[in-house]
Amino acid sequence: MNSTPTSSPTPLSPTIKIIQLNCNKKGSAVHGLFNTYFNDADLLLLQEPWWAQISPNGTKGPVGYRAWTPILPTMTQSIDDPPSRVMAYFRPCPSMEVVHRSDLIQDRDIQILNIIQDNPTTNIINLYNDHKCHDECATALLHTISLSHNQPTIITGDWNMHHYLWFSSPNINSSMETDYIVDWLMIHGYLLSNTPGRHTFISHTSRGTPSVLNLIFANGPAT
Repeated sequence: MNSTPTSSPTPLSPTIKIIQLNCNKKGSAVHGLFNTYFNDADLLLLQEPWWAQISPNGTKGPVGYRAWTPILPTMTQSIDDPPSRVMAYFRPCPSMEVVHRSDLIQDRDIQILNIIQDNPTTNIINLYNDHKCHDECATALLHTISLSHNQPTIITGDWNMHHYLWFSSPNINSSMETDYIVDWLMIHGYLLSNTPGRHTFISHTSRGTPSVLNLIFANGPAT
């Protein structure tokens, strides 16, 4: 009796749940994430985290919480250095390894993490874009980094940019810098994951207006 051999599908790696938020330098926002998403997130990507004195000798740093491991974008941080504007926390688990790619870039406004599972390693890029930094802003640095765009890559954070692609309005005036980074993203196969026009920023004052500033781009392998 002849039989046809069958192959079992390759098991998928466990889903990694990621939360991204601009904390507006508030410790209460960071603690809120720790407690609210303790069982519902594996990786927290923060922009403008709380950063203040954490020891009597004047050492400054982020909020600490024993269940979450912090990852800073630079390897060293002196007392006089300006605070980091991006950082990450992760909950250690056997199915996921998180590696900080400090060999690719060390900057207080951008960090690159490798998420290592059974599937191909995924790049996670966390950024805070300050357009006042001009050639030194996160989006300007982004296209100088030696990345493999054939590898699953997700770029997320607070972009602080206006463009009709995510505002879903033809009346939005974009800057030359914004047009340049959008072209770079499109050339390398990154697509917007946001719903165009859906607000991601609510002003902290009554005079402010909602906007779309927090963006997620993913390339084909990541999608």
